[in-house]
Amino acid sequence: MKINFLLILIIIIFSYQKISKEKILKSLANQFKLTPKLTLQDLYKSFFQDFFGPEHLISNKTFVEEYLNEEIKEAEIDNNNLPLFEKTGFEGKFIRINLKVIKINLISKEKLIEFFIESANNDKNNKNINEWKKNWKKIDKIIFNLNLSLFNEKNDRNKINEMLEKNEYVMSHSNVYKQNYKPHYRLINFNYIKDNFCSNNNNFDFCLNLINCLFENKEIIKNENFFVNKTKENNIKNLIKEIDNFNSKEFHNIKKCLNN
Repeated sequence: MKINFLLILIIIIFSYQKISKEKILKSLANQFKLTPKLTLQDLYKSFFQDFFGPEHLISNKTFVEEYLNEEIKEAEIDNNNLPLFEKTGFEGKFIRINLKVIKINLISKEKLIEFFIESANNDKNNKNINEWKKNWKKIDKIIFNLNLSLFNEKNDRNKINEMLEKNEYVMSHSNVYKQNYKPHYRLINFNYIKDNFCSNNNNFDFCLNLINCLFENKEIIKNENFFVNKTKENNIKNLIKEIDNFNSKEFHNIKKCLNN
């Protein structure tokens, strides 16, 4: 009886440790920094993407490729106001890859499709809706207690709860988010980005921020190939040294971006 009680206690403690309030608060701060007009619906989407990944988006390679081609052709990719790389949820297991990476030749369309499908296939670890419901309940409690006064928050919360009661979990971005940020991205396992762009840097978050800051400022860098080549070479450490040693307005803006 005593052993069973200890086992239950350990399970409860582990369950609460898994949802780190500190990590959730950090994730919320980062999301509001990037997209201040997001709603509870958009916060929910980021956290469920972090939990489930892109598996629900996969049917077959042909469909994935056709859908991507259609989106690139018709969507306002050049006008979206999102970073190239954005971590999902509080664990950051997946990265939202802005489709602009194809436009600027940072990642080829073929490679993006490959990363996307592999990310979905490699993350099939029997995650279930009941586990997600418990996770979201803890996450939402933290959000609720912050009194953020999000747009349409009460209605969004009711809509999310009704959806979860039906054992459904997939939700699109809010209209507010779509109108302000025009999101067009694919979910990729963070390891693919780490291995291809940040393998020489121990601080993955800093590496992502550096690439995003470079992209924000690339239009004022005379040699456009600088941005693509330096990131593709996995030469992040040398790039940081160049930024530190370069006194031009362009690199000053990049350093300022990194410090924000």
